[in-house]
Amino acid sequence: MNWDASIQKNFRITERISANVRAEIFNALDHWNYWGVEGDMTSPRFGHVTTTTDQRAGQVMLRLSF
Repeated sequence: MNWDASIQKNFRITERISANVRAEIFNALDHWNYWGVEGDMTSPRFGHVTTTTDQRAGQVMLRLSF
């Protein structure tokens, strides 16, 4: 299960110009879900995890409106 979070703020620069700043974080808690665990007991890779979900990622956006 992934938790995503975002925060944004609007700034009025002049009467006609405004700015919007936004930050987003995907998989904010960095909780990995494991699957693809090698389950064959005769394999030398028994118990090794071969696949996980994506790591934490973030982005920042600035938008000017006029």
